[in-house]
Amino acid sequence: MPGSAGTSGTVAACPRAGAWVARLEAPTVQMKATVLEGSDDRTLDRGAGHIEDTPLPGQPGNIGIAGHRDTIFRPLKRLQVGDPLNLTTRDRVYHFTITSTTIVGPKDVHVLDPTERANPSRWSPVIRLNSSARAPRRIHRPGPAGG
Repeated sequence: MPGSAGTSGTVAACPRAGAWVARLEAPTVQMKATVLEGSDDRTLDRGAGHIEDTPLPGQPGNIGIAGHRDTIFRPLKRLQVGDPLNLTTRDRVYHFTITSTTIVGPKDVHVLDPTERANPSRWSPVIRLNSSARAPRRIHRPGPAGG
């Protein structure tokens, strides 16, 4: 199993728009963000947002988390390969290690597509940072710690 589990639990149904999903922390760069359901402007003005139509934490596949790179996700530009990333839900803490970073264009949403690593026994999240229409977005692909 990826990461370190608190208590095992079942994955809840899709939360309502704007509801709390998780807490995202990148301790190396002193970033802490609340992750809310949705990636619309109203949600992203309040914190990071779980991108609709991507799996929730604990579900198989790549979770997408959006945040503005000039506010909530500003510290992520300093992340390095090997840095830890933690995602805390109501019933579990997922511990990850950054394995690579990539800068892609604003229309390169293919980075949210499932990867061969995305399966029920290995959770491979992707974090996408929203930016202005012309600026590139940075993709962080954390891998499970110790996995």
